[in-house]
Amino acid sequence: MRVVGFTDLRPFELEAPLSAMDADSVVVALDPGANALERTVSQLRRGRAALRADDTDAIVVYNGSGMLGIVAVFLSLVYGVPLVVRANGDLFRQHDEKRREHRQTGRWGAWLGYCGLAALTRVTFHYADGFVAVSESLAETLAGQTRCPRERIHVVPGPVTPSQYRPNPIADGASDSDTGSMTVLTVTNLQYRGKYLGARRLVDAMVELGERRDDVSFVIAGDGLYFDALERYVESRVEDDPLGTRVHTLGFVSDVAGLYASADVFAYVSHIDAYPNVVIEAQGAGLPVVASGGYGIDEQVEDGETGLLVDPEDTTALVTVLDGLLSDAERRHRLGAAAAERVAERNAPESLGPRMQTVLEDIVTQCA
Repeated sequence: MRVVGFTDLRPFELEAPLSAMDADSVVVALDPGANALERTVSQLRRGRAALRADDTDAIVVYNGSGMLGIVAVFLSLVYGVPLVVRANGDLFRQHDEKRREHRQTGRWGAWLGYCGLAALTRVTFHYADGFVAVSESLAETLAGQTRCPRERIHVVPGPVTPSQYRPNPIADGASDSDTGSMTVLTVTNLQYRGKYLGARRLVDAMVELGERRDDVSFVIAGDGLYFDALERYVESRVEDDPLGTRVHTLGFVSDVAGLYASADVFAYVSHIDAYPNVVIEAQGAGLPVVASGGYGIDEQVEDGETGLLVDPEDTTALVTVLDGLLSDAERRHRLGAAAAERVAERNAPESLGPRMQTVLEDIVTQCA
């Protein structure tokens, strides 16, 4: 089997499972810093070269949004090769959220741009011969939003390299050996309102938790459109609170692995996701995870076994769960160790490669 892949975002997530297959794969990774025209020309030129080089059984495009997907459709039709979308996120929800935001703020040019982006993505999904989603939740969304037969929509979870996120050796109640303080960490993409609202929920919970104990700090890593709004929200919530010196909004952080290694608990709340990478990264680092359910997160966290799921709307319940976990070193260690073992088994590229090959072969066979 020979596969040609296209991506303009996070190439590891496409390259890792494809390269671990017992097959020939070529991934055309486009420069995300180039403009749209440059990326389109590069994809056409490099894609034609890859497809001409040898017989190709499938084209796989990462998410398939915008012109990346349209060019993949064009190459699929010209060369008669089945097109598969590797779906990593709920683009329908993302595009709807962005259109709503821009409409409410009167940014009509940006609103029109997202209307066009959504339309192009719909075209790609219409022509796709199959989908490989990162979660069952996303697979069901695709089944409802596209005309693709359900038997051609498969699930292969997202990859993580366990060795990159070393198990946390200090999740024992003493992140800071001098002060005895403990750290709750969240890492999120503040480009989306649904994730910004999740971060706000955690800030609310940490303020309440700070009233119960003075040994905990909260670190929020992540940048994006809503970063300034989150900073303002934090300031408004902790202005006269002792926790104010213990809530840190870091923005973009390159050494995320280092953050995982210095934390005691990873907390994550989101209202827009499909299978968040940060959850499996934290689990790979041996951190116990406290998270909201849904959006593929409950497929990552087995409640009570590899982490704890909570109702994000119930702040008191969220605080109680965090407080109990911070007070129980043995439970933190047990949950974190189980999570790290599960990620190593389910999300390592060498585990995903055979699964990816099987589902691609199945889609190709059904297209024959």
